[in-house]
Amino acid sequence: MGTFSAGLANYAKKTGLSIDKAVIAICAKASTSIIKKTPVDTGRAKGNWYATIGLPSTETSETRRANDATMDAKATAKIASGKVFYLTNNLDYIRKLEYGEYPKIVKFGTRLKKMSKKTKKSGVRYEVRTINGYSIQAQKGMVKTTIAEIENKLGAFK
Repeated sequence: MGTFSAGLANYAKKTGLSIDKAVIAICAKASTSIIKKTPVDTGRAKGNWYATIGLPSTETSETRRANDATMDAKATAKIASGKVFYLTNNLDYIRKLEYGEYPKIVKFGTRLKKMSKKTKKSGVRYEVRTINGYSIQAQKGMVKTTIAEIENKLGAFK
């Protein structure tokens, strides 16, 4: 049995969950973690995560659900043994948020829509929101960091 499978089996045993329920719990926790880690500017990136079973979603939305940082309960209920769970985001810039593909050198930054007292006083109208190509809010990505965290947690159940 592979490390992931062994960790999953031990996690299920130690928590008293069936393998199916353990998988549901892990999918829900991973999805919630990824969504919470998604950087928020307008909220659109966070609002475009779609949880589906069997096939990945091809949807995008103009929805700005910045406060909706949990996986859809209906999708969680559909997760079952032998079915593939997908959490997809089809926005054209989601890859940049995950892999830090923004320009490394930022000349001005993002123009501020609202000025705080501090920025009004200083005259600053732009804010740098990236470091080394990554959003300051998700400097190591959302998906890969969540997967690493889950693998570490399951590894502790060996």
